[in-house]
Amino acid sequence: MSEISPLRNAIRNGSGLKRIGGLWGEVLAEFLGTFVLICFGDGVVAMAVVALPGSGRTATDTTIFAAAGDWLLITWGWAFAVALGIYVAGGVTGAHLNPAVTLAFAVRRKFAWKKVLPYVGAQVAGAFAAAALLYLLYFNAIDAFNAAAKTGRSDPGG
Repeated sequence: MSEISPLRNAIRNGSGLKRIGGLWGEVLAEFLGTFVLICFGDGVVAMAVVALPGSGRTATDTTIFAAAGDWLLITWGWAFAVALGIYVAGGVTGAHLNPAVTLAFAVRRKFAWKKVLPYVGAQVAGAFAAAALLYLLYFNAIDAFNAAAKTGRSDPGG
C-alpha cells in the first residue's frame, strides 16, 4: 500500500507542470508539448528518409519508401507524437501545441488574448529546439544521404 501512495498523491494534488502554476507553467507546458510533438514526429520522418535508406534495407542508398512499412512507420510515429504531446501539455493548457489553434481559440473568445503571444512564443521555441536537436542527431545521416545522392546541402534535392 505504501508503494501506491506517491502515485495516489500525485494524481490528487497534481504533479510536474501543474505545480508550477500560472502563466509560466502554461508556457512551459506548451513548450514541452510542442517539443515532444516535433521531436517524435519529425524524428520518425528523418529516420525513415535519411537513416533507413543508408542502412542497406532499401534497393539503393537514396531510395525512399521502397522498404515495406515506411509509410506505416511514419503514420504511427506521428500518431504517437501527437498523443505524447497532448499527454505532456494537455492537463495544464489543453495542449494547443500549434499557434493556429491558439489564435483560433482567441478569435472565438475561448482564450484570453493576453496569453496568445506567450503561448505562440513557447510553441515556436519548442518546435525550433526540437528541430535543432534532430538536426544535431541526424547530421551525419543527412551527409551520408547527400553523398549517396551526389548532392550538396544547398543543392536542390539535397
